Amino acid sequence: DAEVLDFFEDFKNGKVKNSSVITENGIKILKFLQENEGTVYTAKMIGERIELGSRTVSGSMRKLVTDGYVTKLGANPVTYQISEKGMNFNLDNIENL
Repeated sequence: DAEVLDFFEDFKNGKVKNSSVITENGIKILKFLQENEGTVYTAKMIGERIELGSRTVSGSMRKLVTDGYVTKLGANPVTYQISEKGMNFNLDNIENL
């Protein structure tokens, strides 16, 4: 996803510091995880459910984990679960979900 790649390029070049801006895909992922609290998912499982590629989900997940909205669990396969911060994030004020 170009949005994620642009963010990481800016981050790598020092243009983004401690940004807590959530991307459009990040919002979709958070919404899905909020609706399915307590369940552990792989990037592929999330992608299949919200119609995004697993690589796109993985890119968005790195930022969500870094910002504390999602917890990364396990190593093989990598799984994710929404954090308390992610559950408490109010998506009601964000349009076009």
